[in-house]
Amino acid sequence: DHRDLHSFPTRRSSDLEAPKSNNANIKSLTIKTNDDSDVVLSPVFNSGVYDYEATVASNVKTVSITPILEDAKANAVISNNANEELKAGEDNKITITVTAEDGSKKAYNIIIKREALTSDATLKSLEIEEAEKFEFDKEKFTYNVKIDKNIKSLTIIYELADENSTINIEGNSELKNGSIVKLIVTAQDGTKKVYTLNIIKETNKKKSA
Repeated sequence: DHRDLHSFPTRRSSDLEAPKSNNANIKSLTIKTNDDSDVVLSPVFNSGVYDYEATVASNVKTVSITPILEDAKANAVISNNANEELKAGEDNKITITVTAEDGSKKAYNIIIKREALTSDATLKSLEIEEAEKFEFDKEKFTYNVKIDKNIKSLTIIYELADENSTINIEGNSELKNGSIVKLIVTAQDGTKKVYTLNIIKETNKKKSA
């Protein structure tokens, strides 16, 4: 009798142990871009659908993926490439593998297409306040810019043809006759175009001639 009593609690605890859950479903899924906007999945997320697609703009470099599971005892692992920069112009496949409490697995696949990088490195418009006669032509990359002899730098007003490109202005200080100012435009894909401004300072001799 004493031996039976001693083993009784062990038997009782095993009787109460619930079967392990096989629930490996994702309840909801949030995907955000690096600038914190939502990525829209197609089709709309449903726990019973395992393949999705989404397209993001070319300037979206990375995404963050947050799955919420139906069963808190399950575990989700997102493929390593989810933390890397998305390849532009390509389909980036990210997999979320959910393991249920009982070890059964489900894989949710998301293909994120990042649009191709843009290559336009031109200016849409360019004005120079100190040179009233300056006329811009986006296909022309070298200009002679006539300015007054006392002007030390140019006030440059520009508009990029593609908002994804960037501009760097070099040499726009302590201007002398013969100085060169360069406007270097770099497109999103790395294409570069250089607009060169050759500075010509009006001298008193020319005015009296």
